[in-house]
Amino acid sequence: MLNLLGEPGHEGEAVYQGMEELLKIEGVYPHLYGKKFTKPYRKMGHITILADTVEELLAKTEKVKGMVKVVS
Repeated sequence: MLNLLGEPGHEGEAVYQGMEELLKIEGVYPHLYGKKFTKPYRKMGHITILADTVEELLAKTEKVKGMVKVVS
């Protein structure tokens, strides 16, 4: 699981960048908490990542890290 946090320097109505690309990856499931406004480091959701092997999990995790940004 990876946390989705508000980006530093962004405060206001939440915009999720990179979500379309994230949804194309098999076994990757974003969970948004429905918060309308973001601020730096505010937890806005999380991403659950599933894989058959530890190696596959680590590879997916590295790919997903930083793919989605919560900005304003």
